[in-house]
Amino acid sequence: MATIQLKAALAVAANTASGINASGSTPITYSDTVWDDMQFPASPGQRGTRTKPDFDDTNIGCLMPQNDETEYISVSEQFSHKRKSATNISPHIHFIQTSASVPVFKMDYRWYDMGDAVPGSWTTIETDGTAALSYTSGSIINITPFSDIVGSDITGVSAWFEAKIYRKTGDGVSGDVLLKSFDIHYEIDGPGSASEYTK
Repeated sequence: MATIQLKAALAVAANTASGINASGSTPITYSDTVWDDMQFPASPGQRGTRTKPDFDDTNIGCLMPQNDETEYISVSEQFSHKRKSATNISPHIHFIQTSASVPVFKMDYRWYDMGDAVPGSWTTIETDGTAALSYTSGSIINITPFSDIVGSDITGVSAWFEAKIYRKTGDGVSGDVLLKSFDIHYEIDGPGSASEYTK
């Protein structure tokens, strides 16, 4: 009970310090922005009715084949109300690296605000063949980034993001690559939105 009362007291104090009125019409914001992760684990549920790419039940991830861009994982989800309006996002791949060579992934994506028309075409970007961590030997989990996606036009809450992610043909890495997760780093400036549909 004491813990619950303490949390409630801290919440009231935080609201008072931020100038929140009783109706909640003043946005709750942090003095400094922070980062969070929007995560899409590579699981069979993301493959829909397709049976490809193959799923590795032992190592828990999708086996992304060499030189076959028809095998992809798809993601579709809304952004959190916490995202700072009009900021860029940083997508990246978590994968198992088994040699010094780094695979290249491609992504066809669409990103649009609630109330906007659904884009009629997809934008394609790819990773640059670099990894966040140095490879030494064996199998390590690593990260390879896509370039940032500009978000200056994405200003509302619950903006929709959808993508298809696959290996680039001729990326120089032999055999399958185990994809563990596709994530997006994004900036947040508060614990949520002041009202249900607006920041």
